[in-house]
Amino acid sequence: LGDVYKRQIWQPGKRKSISISMPNSEQLLVKYPSRTSREKVMGWVLSQQAWIQKKRQNSLGKEDSNRVFFEKLSSEQEITLLDGAMGTMLQHAGLQLGDRPETLSITAPDVVAHIQRQYVQAGTRMLLANTFCANAHKLAGTGYGVEEVIEASVRVAKRACAGTDAVVLLDVGPIGELLEPLGTLKFDEAYALFKQMLCAGEAAGAEGVFFETFSDLNELRAGIL
Repeated sequence: LGDVYKRQIWQPGKRKSISISMPNSEQLLVKYPSRTSREKVMGWVLSQQAWIQKKRQNSLGKEDSNRVFFEKLSSEQEITLLDGAMGTMLQHAGLQLGDRPETLSITAPDVVAHIQRQYVQAGTRMLLANTFCANAHKLAGTGYGVEEVIEASVRVAKRACAGTDAVVLLDVGPIGELLEPLGTLKFDEAYALFKQMLCAGEAAGAEGVFFETFSDLNELRAGIL
């Protein structure tokens, strides 16, 4: 509202254009000596402020809301809590050895949502979806596709965040196969696996991406690219 707004004012017999930049009482007194004129102008200013604020609120989309949230992260006065472990919590809830934790978002969504809701109630404002290893390499043989698992995981996380200002991030971990020259996975193959995950996360409505536990910076580079 600190910008200058120009609007046309129609009055009987004449047309008048004025510029307003949040005038204070002294400015109004000099420009409009008459009390009646000052009251009319101030009334118009307040009405324009309300109109502008309403327009901004109506146009505030999810992208703008996310921008405001992530801008807060750069504030030294803001402390933002992430969530905690998911794998060990799922093990306590009955995850069997050899099962893929990410598929529980489909087979046991209430279990996943309950864990995530506990984190949100504890103060988490950046909740990681249950997608840590939801890549095609790790999901091979499970009967579930990357897009299917990620869509379900983001949906469950959003349910856990319902009624709060917490945002859901796509959680991305290592592929589980070493890149060349230490392993056999090519860089382009890693890039394609990460791209599939990130595209699926965006389509599912994830509001950001969280890369974690990477020991190979070249693999992390493939994900970020």
